[in-house]
Amino acid sequence: MKLKALLISAIALTALPANASNKPSEADLQAMALIKAYGYTCDTYSGSVFNSWSQEYSIHCNNYRYHYIIKDVGGKYVVEVQ
Repeated sequence: MKLKALLISAIALTALPANASNKPSEADLQAMALIKAYGYTCDTYSGSVFNSWSQEYSIHCNNYRYHYIIKDVGGKYVVEVQ
């Protein structure tokens, strides 16, 4: 019984975004500014995850309504809408 509860809590923790406090970090604020500079909407921060394998930054805005991926392509940052 304890093992099952432990597994459930471990699964729940891995499902949380990297910044689960919903307070944007400095990197999140810079990402939001970049998204806005590309002409997209990102008024409120919902969550973000950095993928170290692909070196991509995934950010959700406006109550998870919008999802963006920021990539480094040839030394320039590119914003993709998901």
